[in-house]
Amino acid sequence: MKRKNLLAILKILVFVCAFTGTISACITAESRGISHWATKLLFFTHQSNVWIAVTCFAIAVLTLSGKSVPDWLYRARYVFVISISVTCLIFCFTLAPFADYNVWGYYSVLNHVVVPVLAVADFCLDKRDLSLAKKDTWLCFLPPLAYFAFVMPLVLCGVDFGRGDPYPYHFFNFHTEAGLFGFVNSKPAQFGSVYWFMLIFLIVLGLAWLFYAVNKTKTKNKN
Repeated sequence: MKRKNLLAILKILVFVCAFTGTISACITAESRGISHWATKLLFFTHQSNVWIAVTCFAIAVLTLSGKSVPDWLYRARYVFVISISVTCLIFCFTLAPFADYNVWGYYSVLNHVVVPVLAVADFCLDKRDLSLAKKDTWLCFLPPLAYFAFVMPLVLCGVDFGRGDPYPYHFFNFHTEAGLFGFVNSKPAQFGSVYWFMLIFLIVLGLAWLFYAVNKTKTKNKN
């Protein structure tokens, strides 16, 4: 019972940190030179924070109220843990090192680092017996693909994503010297957008298999 309550608190922390970071990013957006606060919601970062936050909060509420948590909700958490982990890795290793402005505000740290770490910890510590099949790993591609389908029309229409850039991330900028398939000697866009998308595909696939293995191990140990 004590472990169950502690895990519920951890999930609530995910919810609180995710929404604190997202709301703070929106509130302070215009003071940081962003054209409109709502543009922050066009980024995968904040969308993935909302997904994992709502999922964890729903599980926590059902757990604390003594109600049964359906498997689909835990399966959704698995999918969204992958999304928030991708957010962390892409930000820390490809975006933050090359940004020409301060990206380490408290809201950014919450959304890109704290929430992913808490969400991963929650997933690894929660001993819920979730029966994941190998085919379920492909569900982890749904959020990135949904985001791609959502954002591509905006990119093609030249929508301002905040600081005059008609794209949310540098790999959506198809007009660099690298273009779609090229290579250049400059960072961060050293190679074309298609290669970036292939890299992200591999990251999602690798994380999906990693957390699938983690889930298999923890449920096996429970038994």
